[in-house]
Amino acid sequence: MTGQPILIGAADAAVHLGVLAAAGMSRSEIERRSGVNRVTLLRIVRGDLSRVNRRTATAILAVEPVPSAEQAAGWVDGTGTRRRLRALMAAGWPASRLAVRLGTSQSHIRRLVEDGHRCSAVTRAQVVDLYDELWDVSPPEDKSARLARRRAQLQGWSLAMAWDDDEIDDPAAAPHNPAGGRSALLENVVWLADLGDTLPGICLQLGVQPESIWRAAYRNDRLDIWARLTAPSVSTRPASTWPSDQRGRGGRARGAA
Repeated sequence: MTGQPILIGAADAAVHLGVLAAAGMSRSEIERRSGVNRVTLLRIVRGDLSRVNRRTATAILAVEPVPSAEQAAGWVDGTGTRRRLRALMAAGWPASRLAVRLGTSQSHIRRLVEDGHRCSAVTRAQVVDLYDELWDVSPPEDKSARLARRRAQLQGWSLAMAWDDDEIDDPAAAPHNPAGGRSALLENVVWLADLGDTLPGICLQLGVQPESIWRAAYRNDRLDIWARLTAPSVSTRPASTWPSDQRGRGGRARGAA
């Protein structure tokens, strides 16, 4: 034992992330270099986390500002970029607002949304960061938001809740219809919980991340299961309506839809 606390203040990490962002580094690039999930990075930047694991802070502080020319470059598959932009538009974020936030043109956004089979690694990283920021944020409610939703509805584009983070970039993956749910995963979760297993143990046994369980519970209108697993007496994780550390990257339970 070193006698050092496991959790430390997140302020230094937040300041350093600001330095890295000012140097032009995306959260995806910082994630690649630090090994820290980009959503955890976002929560630190937002101030959602007042304390972080010492190893997390150390990993972030070890990342040095890198010129854009040295960051991941080249062309990549555009599936995830296209799906993320479509999901934001389905939520009411029009191409005009997305273009402003990404510092690009509406025509570029439309190309990515309609036929973006490939895109630059830089564009992908920017869209990933924007998606992480906006997927659960309501846009300003006006005519452009209504038109964006209407267009997405006519095109059959899926909202963010239809995609798991470990599948949205997979060309072979299909969106999960909220009506269909993931009853098999929930059945496995409840079965293990009834045996006395905790949320961390259930995730380990099923090979999923906490967020995958949260999504399954949400889609099936069973957030009572999530509340049960995150109750202070059951798990060391704080009770909440959303996983505290990261959005999911895990697989699905055996037999899940």
